[in-house]
Amino acid sequence: MSSAGPKTVVDPRGHRPLSRGSETYSPARNNPPPVSGGSQYRGRPTAAPARGMEQEKDEQPEAGGCTHASEQMGVLCPTGCELKTAMLKQERNVKEEVRKMQKDVDDLSRSTNNVYNYVDGMSTALRERQLVSNENGDLVSQYTDDLETQHAFAKEAIDTRLPSLTL
Repeated sequence: MSSAGPKTVVDPRGHRPLSRGSETYSPARNNPPPVSGGSQYRGRPTAAPARGMEQEKDEQPEAGGCTHASEQMGVLCPTGCELKTAMLKQERNVKEEVRKMQKDVDDLSRSTNNVYNYVDGMSTALRERQLVSNENGDLVSQYTDDLETQHAFAKEAIDTRLPSLTL
């Protein structure tokens, strides 16, 4: 069953036009951003503060000295005169404590020096006694060697000259 009718050719381009001039791509030609940095993000400006009622200020008794940035906190530190008297009071106490500590340190230094001198003297005496002891040991050893030599000589003389007297 073949039909002998005209063959229909399906155009692969579909509905697109056949003209060649419109087939080329032309990018959009936008102007570059200005050099001043106009393309950078900027935050929105803040709204102006609303002018409402003025807050009533709490009256702080003037005690002198520095005031806090927040008016609710009031005065932070006392006046110079108050600081000076407080420092003088503390200085008296501190001076007494420093004198007491100085005395304690001097006493400790003296007693430490006494202990050091005592230990140094004991160490020197010990070294001298050890030296004398070593010399005495050497002298005793030498005396013992001489005594053994004399004993051996006397025994040999007696054994050779008086053999019959041995008991």
